[in-house]
Amino acid sequence: MADKMSVVFLLFGVLLTAQVFNVTEAGYNHNVAFKPECERRGDQIPSKCVYNFTIDYRMTGVWYNERRNTGKPVFKTDAKPDQYFYGEQYNCSNISMSESDLDDVIMADGSYRRIYTINGQFPGETIVAYNGTQLIISVTNNLEEEGVSIHWHGIVQRNTPYMDGVARITQCAINPGETFVYRFVAYPPGTHWYHAHLGSMRTDGLYGALIVIDPEEERTRARKETDMTLMLSDWFSTDTSTMSSSVIWELERFAPFLQSSDSFTQSSCFYQTKQHDGTDIGVWPVQSILINGKGTVCDATRDVTVGGYRCNNRLEEFVVPRHKKIRIRIINGAAQYSLRVSIDSHSMTVEALDGNRIQDMEVVDYLIIHTGERYDIEVATDQYREHPIQPVNDGHFWIRVESLEEADQLKPIINPKTGWAILKYEGSPSRAKPFTTPKQCPQSNPCEVLNCPFRDYRPVGGNYYTCIPISQTKALGSIIDRYPVPMPTSDDDFQQIFLNFHFSGSNAVRSSINGHLFRFPRVPPQLYPDQDPLYECDEPCTGDCYCTYSEKLKLNNVIQIVIMNMGIGQPGTAHPVHIHGHHFHVLKIGYPQYDSDFRFLADTDDIRCKDPFCSSAEWSDATWDDYTVWNNTARRIRPPDVNANANTNTSDVGAGDVGAGGVGAGGVGAAEPWIPEINVIDPPLKDTVVVPVGGYVVVRFRADNPGWWFVHCHIEVHTVEGMAMVLQEGEQSEMPPVPSKIPKCANFEMNDKEFDEALQWKPNVANLGSSKASGAAATRFHSLPRLLIPTLCFLYSW
Repeated sequence: MADKMSVVFLLFGVLLTAQVFNVTEAGYNHNVAFKPECERRGDQIPSKCVYNFTIDYRMTGVWYNERRNTGKPVFKTDAKPDQYFYGEQYNCSNISMSESDLDDVIMADGSYRRIYTINGQFPGETIVAYNGTQLIISVTNNLEEEGVSIHWHGIVQRNTPYMDGVARITQCAINPGETFVYRFVAYPPGTHWYHAHLGSMRTDGLYGALIVIDPEEERTRARKETDMTLMLSDWFSTDTSTMSSSVIWELERFAPFLQSSDSFTQSSCFYQTKQHDGTDIGVWPVQSILINGKGTVCDATRDVTVGGYRCNNRLEEFVVPRHKKIRIRIINGAAQYSLRVSIDSHSMTVEALDGNRIQDMEVVDYLIIHTGERYDIEVATDQYREHPIQPVNDGHFWIRVESLEEADQLKPIINPKTGWAILKYEGSPSRAKPFTTPKQCPQSNPCEVLNCPFRDYRPVGGNYYTCIPISQTKALGSIIDRYPVPMPTSDDDFQQIFLNFHFSGSNAVRSSINGHLFRFPRVPPQLYPDQDPLYECDEPCTGDCYCTYSEKLKLNNVIQIVIMNMGIGQPGTAHPVHIHGHHFHVLKIGYPQYDSDFRFLADTDDIRCKDPFCSSAEWSDATWDDYTVWNNTARRIRPPDVNANANTNTSDVGAGDVGAGGVGAGGVGAAEPWIPEINVIDPPLKDTVVVPVGGYVVVRFRADNPGWWFVHCHIEVHTVEGMAMVLQEGEQSEMPPVPSKIPKCANFEMNDKEFDEALQWKPNVANLGSSKASGAAATRFHSLPRLLIPTLCFLYSW
């Protein structure tokens, strides 16, 4: 009898364990191991590294039991504001949770919202691989109704353009229930990321970090004591798809009304917030800022006694060694907002932009990072001793991430939305939060801010700031040696293209490029080389064209793109522009005209618009087109690089390969460049750059990576509305052949003959008998699980 009861209790225990204790590990691990998951053996890097991603739904603020596919809501109460509970389904009781329980909950900012996750995580797990390793990433779509694709942002996809992950351009969407295995070379080295690239799924949860380690750098550079990621995002009360549709329908002014059950009143309208130069920021009110998926709608620096789950106090905490230099990789995955990053009592040294090393700058106090961009920064963990104005500190410091909001139409001063994380020194006492304050910036010692989307800051609240444009940073000498700035030698090998990212249209103001609202092609052009998949554009186009806007690049040409943000209508928004398939040299940033208070006044006069919406443009000074003036005086010059020996790389993926999109040989400097203030000696390399309102950015790369490459504003709602285009790099015959078994998708229509034949079809009666017999056997087989419960009941009674 005892043996029988043991069997029963064993079965019962297995069932209970499966139901109660199997929960999803949802927490994001921000530590980046310098040793990738696929380890090297001696000097030999691993040839392959495999990951498996399953895309599914989750709800923020819910504790999941994955085996049972059930969840329990997490909340706080007014009576115990510091204690978390979960709701028991059967009797609606409140059961307290431990800290380890909470680690398995996607906290977000304390509100409930359905999101997409990768393997149940938000953000998705960090991919770490060696430069040159093949990444094999199996993506299974477990969603109910949405297709998906994943873009590997920063990976140039040389020889594999069909793995770039842009649905409807380089591949077909991965439909529900399908698996698509991405396979590409991890290259170039640096801090990159991956994210969904269909509709607006990226900003509803589908993103994560992708770190490519340079083996030579690992060997020659002093290893950082700590290497960690800071993934940033803005967060909203509604999903981005709803938000994007509302913007297209011009409902964004009514955002507060649409998000609540209150009756509409004029006072509930949303007035688009303004940044320092008086130009617009987001088109939808941001609710909070998340750091590694964690945030709060409350002020984390104050004692919040308000109950409810929304005042989330589980913020990201980074525990770091004292008196060491640590590396922080910052990635902005925001839907709309540019963000300003600072660390109380610490300054930051910038090492890399978008994964590309630069000559170490003087320390800066603030970084502005636009959506799609990345920074590698170095922080010394004993700097706080040099800031006597701070209160006595016990090793806890605020990391602050702020929106650039300063005002709106009704209020001249508003507080920016802020996200918080905690930098904690090892050995520091346990405490809930730091009490540090932001650095003061007197006129005698102004704070330095990198990457402002405007030219200058005016004094704010007694603080003074100095803006450092990205174009003033300088690439590491070894980077320029590998990826020199390409120089044209004739009219035939030089293409200059003016692209205006602006709001245009005579019927309605829409997000466009050169007045074109992007329409995805009939089929992915990368997969159908023998078809004409593009929707042709009627020219001239001034904002009312809805077509597949494209530009054709001749293979191996020097490509210079002047990215603009100009034209009539509202001043607009600064646009972060991402070019797929390339890292480009940022040669110059041109700013608009400002008044004495540094407010936007008028577009730059460096460019002449040929129509009111600036859908066609040229340099105001025609001599700026004459590259021969430059070439006639060209000579190789580059100042000595003090960091040259610190980042020598001998592990390239082929000579002349892409870092700057494969800029190739032929880089020369110039004594007197034909465009004033242009840098062709050691400009920084990037793949995403912000274009100031009323200004422009000059970028350059060599067209040596054949394929179809997407170009777009990285503000999600702008891309969805139409601020996008494609570059056809090379002829179809010059592009890498597509694998024969890659999934295809195309339009379909039956003709009259096919339909008539379908109606005439009749089943083969001779085979019906065997089919019925087979079906009966299947029915008997599938009925077996129904016996499981009675059997368990029998065992228990037995």
